[in-house]
Amino acid sequence: MDAGRRAQQVRVGTTLLWVQTGGESEGDIDPDGVRDFTELLAERSRQSQNGDTPTAALGD
Repeated sequence: MDAGRRAQQVRVGTTLLWVQTGGESEGDIDPDGVRDFTELLAERSRQSQNGDTPTAALGD
């Protein structure tokens, strides 16, 4: 992976989520932000798979 890119992969039930970000250099990417966004997508996917209305938001 290039220095200015970061990726995370997570499986939620039957769904595989892949989050990739990019920037000019490693310092352009906030690793905590990537993790938070991945967690948000995973929670929304989990809620949807359970038949719930997705309500997860950043900062939850």
